[in-house]
Amino acid sequence: MDIKTWDITGFGGGYEATCQQMLWNAVRFLTGQGRDVKTFDVAMMDGIEDATGAMHHCATNHALYIAKNGYEKWFAELGDARTKDGEKEYIFKYPIEFELKGDPT
Repeated sequence: MDIKTWDITGFGGGYEATCQQMLWNAVRFLTGQGRDVKTFDVAMMDGIEDATGAMHHCATNHALYIAKNGYEKWFAELGDARTKDGEKEYIFKYPIEFELKGDPT
């Protein structure tokens, strides 16, 4: 399943792709859908070979917000910051393997 998501770093390319993978790994863990993981960091870094501290911080903050407030609120609020001339920018689709309530797709 693909989920709509926003550019969370502004850097694009592999940097953004890594942060997206970290974000959705973390959300899966925080929503209780992890795969036999013992800690948040282990879950978030699943499949990630290399990440900077800034990438870790970015993905963690977004994941915690989604877990606390819900995906729908995160998507709507971040979308306000990703609108230019009335058009939504930086919308991506990212494949996830778990259910997420409030998916606006």
